[in-house]
Amino acid sequence: MSSPLANTIQVEPGTARDLREARSVNARIFDTTATIVHRRNDLEHERRRSAGLVDLKSMELLDV
Repeated sequence: MSSPLANTIQVEPGTARDLREARSVNARIFDTTATIVHRRNDLEHERRRSAGLVDLKSMELLDV
């Protein structure tokens, strides 16, 4: 799903606030729903893949 914010916020291309390729997801935790807007960092993604890191399959790993 594309971020609805990407259509409402005007920013300069290449800045940290450039949301044109952002994605969003709703997450519910502790009786609260939050919208998380995220964008993949391609250089970091490739660095992690080159180091042999794989996708996280467990939310518990994020707590570590």
